[in-house]
Amino acid sequence: MRELRKLIYGGQSSNGKAIFLDRDGTLNEIVVNINTGQLDSPLSENDLRLLPKVSKALKILKSLGYLLIVITNQPAAAKGKTELKTIHRINSRLSEMLEKTGVVLDDILVCPHHPEGSGLSKNKFLKRQCNCRKPKPGLFLEAIKKFNIDARASYAVGDSYVDILAGEAVKTKTVFLGKYKCDTCQLLGKHKPDLIFDNLYDFAVYLRKRRKK
Repeated sequence: MRELRKLIYGGQSSNGKAIFLDRDGTLNEIVVNINTGQLDSPLSENDLRLLPKVSKALKILKSLGYLLIVITNQPAAAKGKTELKTIHRINSRLSEMLEKTGVVLDDILVCPHHPEGSGLSKNKFLKRQCNCRKPKPGLFLEAIKKFNIDARASYAVGDSYVDILAGEAVKTKTVFLGKYKCDTCQLLGKHKPDLIFDNLYDFAVYLRKRRKK
């Protein structure tokens, strides 16, 4: 059924351009990890909450002909915070939540690795250097090949410097969401996002206005 939905809905926007979306902090809320007291990715399906106006934003972007492809670093299993199957369930839950609002994602690509990992992890093979963990562009390149995407007509969108660096590496336009603070600027160095918005909805409205001109 998922493949059928991709054929039905994805075919409407398969014209070679995409929005590469970060997940946490871009589509859904970042949560407080009760074990550490620190901000973290959702570690269970029940913790998953969409950010305000995300569905509206994605509908606008889809109407403009963009593929919607989520590219996300999810090292929680490598760090022993949860299991790999839970990460997959959370992503499935995200898809289901969006589908209920009328939005179908074209793909979700996940890097589950971490270079240091943790001795608490049940999945020791996840501790390794890889080419898919942002800011490396491996998952972007995979999506570009899979969907025959024109990177220069596409956007990489996220709330972290790694999203900007990964997008720049494949020559997409880059969009930073949130407050562009000094620490982010320092991490990016000479690399700057092409656009900065408070949230995904504001970016989507910007693109829609550009289309109308």
